[in-house]
Amino acid sequence: MSKVAFFTVVFPSVAKYLNDFFDSLIKQSIRDFDVIIVNDGIAGLQDLLHQYSDLNIIHDNYHNTPSKIREYCINNIKSMNYDIIIFGDADDYFEGNRVYKCLELLENYDIVVNDFVIVDADKNELEKSYLSKRVKNGDIINYDFIIDKNLFGLSNTAIRTSTFNDITFDENLIAVDWFFFSILLRSNRAVFTNETLTYYRQHSDNTIGIGDFDFNKLKSGLEVKLLHYKLMSEVDSKFFNLYEKFKELNNRLEIDESFLDEYILRIKESDIYYPLWWEEIRLPGEGD
Repeated sequence: MSKVAFFTVVFPSVAKYLNDFFDSLIKQSIRDFDVIIVNDGIAGLQDLLHQYSDLNIIHDNYHNTPSKIREYCINNIKSMNYDIIIFGDADDYFEGNRVYKCLELLENYDIVVNDFVIVDADKNELEKSYLSKRVKNGDIINYDFIIDKNLFGLSNTAIRTSTFNDITFDENLIAVDWFFFSILLRSNRAVFTNETLTYYRQHSDNTIGIGDFDFNKLKSGLEVKLLHYKLMSEVDSKFFNLYEKFKELNNRLEIDESFLDEYILRIKESDIYYPLWWEEIRLPGEGD
């Protein structure tokens, strides 16, 4: 039988959501998994964990940049001889069959990515089955599909640890999930399922979300894409041209206010319905 880790990182801004996270793990249809938690700064976490003694929780304290924390954790989980990692953000919660469905699909695939429901801070549903608006149940998601966008988060994915050796993330990397799964998809197969769900919570402390587009989202998105393409160009030369073009776009947006206003307006009027992460930030002329 596979040795399974359900992995998350916790930090102070998600503390108020942890009961929902753990309650959804208690309700999983199968419970033959360990919960691996790395604590990045929550005081008194041990008191909360005592409430969930029915779960086999292994926790550690580690402080670093978000990318380096995940590098440390993912490599440690592999070194502990786990066969499977199921990822879940600590401010989200999960349908009761998520572990079961991930394990079932990982018998035939290397990576599983599941659909999500967008909810607000109080668990009110904002958008059901978001990814199913773009991909179909059972679709194989390949490397090229996520060159300009991402649907693999660290809350709706599961992998076999055999898909990677020790990993290294740049300390400044923001979109760890996009980079990580881009690397994995170069030589592994991923399948999409809508037969289980992550409840993806949108709140004011989210680093990255899906929602209305504005100047701040443009600025952060360009930063993400520039760094992603720069780092990916060290792995695959076809990303170098993308990096150069987005660097030119960023420079122009910084010095040309009228172009900036026009660019944001065109994004808002875009024909991309239910955009994936980073998809709306395109080079001029794309999608026209």
